[in-house]
Amino acid sequence: MGNRNPRVSYTIRVVAGLYLIYLGISAARAPFTAEGTSVATPLAVTIGTILALIGALFAVTGLMGYRYIKNHPEEFEDPEETEETEKSDSVEDGKESARSSILQKAALPEHLQAEGADDEEEKSDTDEE
Repeated sequence: MGNRNPRVSYTIRVVAGLYLIYLGISAARAPFTAEGTSVATPLAVTIGTILALIGALFAVTGLMGYRYIKNHPEEFEDPEETEETEKSDSVEDGKESARSSILQKAALPEHLQAEGADDEEEKSDTDEE
C-alpha cells in the first residue's frame, strides 16, 4: 500500500472536503428554511459549522499536497517506472558487455590466442585420461 499515487489521495481529500463544506452549510441553513423554530436550531448550526470547518481543512490540505507534488516531482516518481528503466538499462549494459568481450577476444594478439588454444588442448588431454 506504500506505492499508491499521492495525487489520488489528495484528489479524494479535496473532494471530501468540498462535500463536507456543502453538508455543513446545508445543515446550518436547514433550521432557518424550515417553518417554525426548534430547540435543535443551535445544535444544527454548531454541527453545520464544525462540518464546514473540517471540510475546509481537508480541502486546504489537499490543495497544499498538490502544490508540494508540483514543486517536488522527483520525490513522487512512479517506482514501477524507475524499475522498468533500470531493468532495460541493465539488459542493455549486459548486451553491451557481451559485445565488448567478443570484440576484446577478437582483438587479442595472435600469440595470446595460440597460448589459449594450447591451454584448451592440455585440458582436453587431461580430461581424456
